[in-house]
Amino acid sequence: MKEYVTVEDLDEINEKYNPQYVLLISARNDGKSYAAKYKALRDAIEGKLFCYLRRYEIDLKRVDPVQYWADFLGFDNVIEKLTGGEWSEITADKTGFYLSKRDEKGKEIKGPLVGYIHALSVSRSYKSMAYPTVENVLYEEFVTDAGYLYNEPAKLQQYVSTIFRRRTGRVYLIGNTISRISPYYKQWQLTGVEKMEPGQLDVYDMDVTENVEEPYTVRLIVYRPNVTGKKNKGKSGMFFGKSAGMITGQQWDSHDQPQLKDKRTMYVERYRLIFDSDANAKFTMILLQHAQNRNYVTWYVEPFEGEIPEGARIVGPWPVESPYWTKDFQPIVQQEAALFRWIRLGHVVYSDNLTGTEFKRALRQVRIPDTGTD
Repeated sequence: MKEYVTVEDLDEINEKYNPQYVLLISARNDGKSYAAKYKALRDAIEGKLFCYLRRYEIDLKRVDPVQYWADFLGFDNVIEKLTGGEWSEITADKTGFYLSKRDEKGKEIKGPLVGYIHALSVSRSYKSMAYPTVENVLYEEFVTDAGYLYNEPAKLQQYVSTIFRRRTGRVYLIGNTISRISPYYKQWQLTGVEKMEPGQLDVYDMDVTENVEEPYTVRLIVYRPNVTGKKNKGKSGMFFGKSAGMITGQQWDSHDQPQLKDKRTMYVERYRLIFDSDANAKFTMILLQHAQNRNYVTWYVEPFEGEIPEGARIVGPWPVESPYWTKDFQPIVQQEAALFRWIRLGHVVYSDNLTGTEFKRALRQVRIPDTGTD
């Protein structure tokens, strides 16, 4: 097992597979962001600039963008190393990053532009701009549990078209193992992400044949590195309990969730449906009644795998070809109205903690207002 992700890992992936998109998904503090920005800065010094991308403008305002490069400074100054000692720092304004250094009096000397600073939520504002020297895009924290932009995967591709126009570049999507639920996995048909093991690398080739003069292929690499995080062992010594496994280990992020008090065999099934969130997450919801205590009735949620059978009751945000589908939890019959009210009141238990965590995230994403226009 490796200690952390390195720029050599990325160079090897790019040389071997030549992808347009590289999705790096793993635990926190394992070096994936460090490796990606090292490569981006190294390329930028050679004239191949980058775009640093976040989801919202507020993400760029909460923290000084220069802090993004804090781990490149200090005793082993990466900027000095990459520039042969010509520059020692990075400074930033509202639109971009620049190499910089200090004179004898400590005054900052601003050097050449190395990268742009963008927010995906306002990507329309960049359409009139030209970025002919950009070769890399770094999209940090593309996995979230706080909600995505409306039709975000399509928005990202529109942004990419603005940056590269008719050229080919490379997009790094960097995310922690916060959630297996993401519109990217669903819309881009990255069907293996949910079951990926640490150390696994999957290749997806998207063949484009419609509405183009000549067919072409877009290659996506999904890489879940298997690393120990020893580079940050001093920091990881701060964490304990379940949180330690999620922060410093390879586990998917989950939280304690209510579960059945007795064995599953002690409950009688009264009703079932499938919740299809259309974000690579499907769940079976079963109304259970305790066999001995008939007053105890609750919804029980477990993961759903496979194809939805014909005649199944389905709820979800997007229409499916079934007469038994309704948008979200809108009842078909009066009895369902009372059952769905129990969901809003929290009468729900889960097969395990990860299922409960992801069900709630999927439910929250479904409830995000559909205010987008593209």
